[in-house]
Amino acid sequence: MRIHGPANVRAETLRPILNPAEIAELRDEVHGVRVGDAVRRYAVEIVRGTRRIDGVDLGASPRAALALYRAAQAHAAIRGRAYVLPDDVKAQAVAVLRHRLFLNADAQMRGRTTTVIIAEVLARTPVPAEDVAATAG
Repeated sequence: MRIHGPANVRAETLRPILNPAEIAELRDEVHGVRVGDAVRRYAVEIVRGTRRIDGVDLGASPRAALALYRAAQAHAAIRGRAYVLPDDVKAQAVAVLRHRLFLNADAQMRGRTTTVIIAEVLARTPVPAEDVAATAG
């Protein structure tokens, strides 16, 4: 049985799918996705929540909040929306934050993971009742 994968790919056979101008255009499009005040506060509260939960020695930083904001914009853009929903923030929270938390020894010994901690933070953080029409306007 022959396995095909990255080990079998030769650099000379690779072709770019986007040029630098196309990448810049996509980046600008993502940055143009609107984020309402309530959704912005929601993302910040999630990040703050990682600094106030048992089991975490060092929670996510303000830079993590910006990364979550940008990831939520990209998530919305991929789905064809010009605005971010709280669900976009939730969908990206684990991927953006899990490697930014440092658990204390007790949490690690109890088998808690950063993914579980983030799920707890998401469950404790009230989801804003965002007026989508106002956000999209």
